[in-house]
Amino acid sequence: MRTFDGACDVRFFTASGDRYNTYAQYRRKDISGARNTLDLTIGPNHLTSRNRIYHLTINEKDLQLDMTLKGVLPEYQFGNGRVFFYEDRSAEWNIRFNAPRAIANGVLTVDGKSLSLDGDGYHDHVWSTIKLPTFAAKWYSLRFYDERFSIILHQIHLTDTFGGGQICAGIIGDKDKLIPVRRFLYQPLKWRKEKTSGLQIPQELLVSIKTDDYTINGTIKEARFLDSIDVLGQLSWPVRTAIKAFYTKPYMIRYQARCDIHLTDRDGFQHNLSGLGVVGTNY
Repeated sequence: MRTFDGACDVRFFTASGDRYNTYAQYRRKDISGARNTLDLTIGPNHLTSRNRIYHLTINEKDLQLDMTLKGVLPEYQFGNGRVFFYEDRSAEWNIRFNAPRAIANGVLTVDGKSLSLDGDGYHDHVWSTIKLPTFAAKWYSLRFYDERFSIILHQIHLTDTFGGGQICAGIIGDKDKLIPVRRFLYQPLKWRKEKTSGLQIPQELLVSIKTDDYTINGTIKEARFLDSIDVLGQLSWPVRTAIKAFYTKPYMIRYQARCDIHLTDRDGFQHNLSGLGVVGTNY
């Protein structure tokens, strides 16, 4: 019942509210990659990495993109990046922050228009040896950048089968200095029903982080909804129906958020950070 082996899915949102998407499916013969470095080709699309510089080209019929990410913060993994499950440690979940903060440059061409991709960029890679809904009930994330500081948070709420606790993985960036964070509070304060998924999502969250170098407290409030992605939507309907009979609705929901954050550094200097970030809620 498998209908394809890989896909290219691009979603682009402008500051004025315009949205551009492209989606294409490819078979195995159209896909190739290197073993020991990032050099991936899917159809007419190509992604490479060398010396913390990532280069992505998309050449679909209705959308073309040429973008470079140059790392500002160094790449990072907590330990070896793995969280083990089961008594025999036979299953694992991994996250790698390939580019926690990067300088983005490039151009997206669509509908005869060229749109700048210059700004801040981010890239991570997450993988696991068991299906995500098996151990993750929900997953909240945050990306926020101002001129000096970066705040990246990932908080996974485990299912009851796996103890109902949390996996927290975060990063504070101060210019090009990276501080890993494994304990923080990222707590929903207000909720609303999201139309496409029918799920309750947090529209306001409280953030609290304390490290040896920084104390951070603030609120994150939904400012502009971006999208709700049915993770299984790309599968053929028989496969999708069978999987949904065993798992809850797997959705990725994202919005821009107004971030008002108070940061105190180890020297006692206070910084009031305010601006837009991106919140992700995965179910």
